[in-house]
Amino acid sequence: MFFPIELLLLKIKACGINGKLYDFIENFLTKRSFKVKIEKEFSESIQTKSGVPQGSVLGPLLFLIFINDLPNYLPSDVKIKIYADDVKLYTYHQNDNKRDILKESLILLSKWAKINGLEIAENKCSVLYVGKNNSQEGYHISENLIPKLQTVRDLGILIDSKLSSSDHINIIIKRAYLSIYRLFKVIRTRKLEQYINIYKTYIRPQLEYASEVWNPMKKANCERLEKFKNILKKLHLKNLDL
Repeated sequence: MFFPIELLLLKIKACGINGKLYDFIENFLTKRSFKVKIEKEFSESIQTKSGVPQGSVLGPLLFLIFINDLPNYLPSDVKIKIYADDVKLYTYHQNDNKRDILKESLILLSKWAKINGLEIAENKCSVLYVGKNNSQEGYHISENLIPKLQTVRDLGILIDSKLSSSDHINIIIKRAYLSIYRLFKVIRTRKLEQYINIYKTYIRPQLEYASEVWNPMKKANCERLEKFKNILKKLHLKNLDL
């Protein structure tokens, strides 16, 4: 069985990387060793056979190359989205066959991880069922039932089973109020320009992060966001030197 570094080098070659660039990457990955220091004592030198140097510029790119072949192991009917080490499998269906394909994909995913010397963080896995008529059948990884959630966090965005943005808007408004409270405790100014800069720097990014995805479809959510902005304006006007 190959060690992960050897597997990575094979995958790098499969991507068409050869010559001096390949030699550089091979030299970067291999013949590395480390020691453990406890007080003034050092352990024996141990050769590293897996992973990449933490904090390196090449590290994220090499990891993406390493997992790039994962979709090839899965059925074509199953959709997959990958962001770094975050993987999502999903499918839409009107019959039991598609559910079986998703179960098969989880088995294949576990096999792929084992072959590649990786571990699946089962405690971070969850299932989100979307749709009124979804049978919500159970799914497993390594024979362990994956917990069913009504709301999941995906790259900082809360997504619920109704594909509503209500939960996410609740969170960002609470965070924005908390930020205002903390800022007003430490910042003392009566200048409009400074208030605007504070809003653009600390408040607006919280309200607008990934808004293209969760852009509110319900009138009530739009009104809540507008209400927050109006309260913010009143607070500013109250403290301005007019």
